Amino acid sequence: GEIDILKQWIQDTKTIYMLKKNVMKKDCLAKYSGYSCGLIVDLLNGENDVESICEKARISRYEVYRIISLLLSDGFIQETTPDNLLATGDDYLNQKEGSKALRMFERYMESGGDRSAVLKKIAYAKEIMGEKQLSALDYGEYADYCYQQGNHDEAFNSFEKAIEFWPENADLHIPY
Repeated sequence: GEIDILKQWIQDTKTIYMLKKNVMKKDCLAKYSGYSCGLIVDLLNGENDVESICEKARISRYEVYRIISLLLSDGFIQETTPDNLLATGDDYLNQKEGSKALRMFERYMESGGDRSAVLKKIAYAKEIMGEKQLSALDYGEYADYCYQQGNHDEAFNSFEKAIEFWPENADLHIPY
């Protein structure tokens, strides 16, 4: 039946989708109005797979598949990949939305992304959130990484930031 046609668009219920970078919720609702579409767009945040969207939306599986298929076919959403999680996290950092950025960087690492690529970004996200001590630990970890890579200037700058945020933590003092 119709759900089999929709499954051609959504072949794996563990797939996670998110809005494309320049797409806003209002763009989707302008084309597909209704409570169900708005709810599903809210759940297409780079965190929920199709199966969990079906559970959380509390509407028929057919309706969830139909809306996601329409959004896919019109190019409003994309499958979540490490690269677009990283780009979305960067966008959130630029908007000073630390907690949203942090979630994207965590998802990036869960999806196989390289932790060293986001260490400084994670520290900055926590800094934005006002989590100075947690940020200090991440800046310290990033500094260790930079030092091991031979980037001593960046290591020094990151250690300085870590010490600024948590001066009483003896573990953060420069070991070299």
